[in-house]
Amino acid sequence: MSAFYAPRGLVGLLVPQANTTVEPECGMLWPPGVAMLVGRMTSAEPTIEARLADYHERLGAYVAQFADAPLAAMAVAVTGASYVVGPEAEDHRYTVLSRQLGRPATNAALALVHALRVLEARRIALVSPYPPGLTGLSVAYWRARGFDVACVRHTDTPPGPGHPVYSLGGDAAAAALTALAGQDVDAVLLLGTGMPTLPAIARRAGSGRAPVLSSTLALVWHVLECLQGRGAAPSAAALLELVGAPAWRERLAGFALH
Repeated sequence: MSAFYAPRGLVGLLVPQANTTVEPECGMLWPPGVAMLVGRMTSAEPTIEARLADYHERLGAYVAQFADAPLAAMAVAVTGASYVVGPEAEDHRYTVLSRQLGRPATNAALALVHALRVLEARRIALVSPYPPGLTGLSVAYWRARGFDVACVRHTDTPPGPGHPVYSLGGDAAAAALTALAGQDVDAVLLLGTGMPTLPAIARRAGSGRAPVLSSTLALVWHVLECLQGRGAAPSAAALLELVGAPAWRERLAGFALH
């Protein structure tokens, strides 16, 4: 099968059912020659935590949407499922999936783990768009991964039905970063692939302060490392280059962001 528009690799991207942020942000972040084929993870479970667990359990069925498309890597654009199931179950599932597919498979949380390790960042701050229960699970996850969670800042999330992260606009992450000013940390994580993060990262990069990483930016970086054969020993230089890349900033500037 042809992947004419993806000479550097066609990526299978799995996105939570109501997420409106991942595809636009990935579209701005992929370099020329990389393309994505998108599938949706759907679940009828009534709570956020139950849906996230369902995403993890049904991962094989979601991957089957891509049939025999010539994918070079599989990327699952969700972090919350990792918090619900924990590191051990997550590591096992993605090790098995990569072996079954015969190509690298990763998710947003694993990508952030790799990013923090290549930056040699241990003390971190979290910006959470989640309700308290899921935020607590996220803190436990990062500590189980060996990181020191120094502080947590919640975004100001408007009330409403569904996952609260999907109600956030482009200023939420930036406001949370401002509130974290002065914190002594090695890196700041903007959690959740549903929260728009590129405007905040664009404003912060080059400031000389601790690097800011989002779930989606880390996922794109880790997939690119896998496509270049550096998945096992990823490059900090490539990560920082992506954080500060002018190409995606120019694309971002073309949007009327509010």
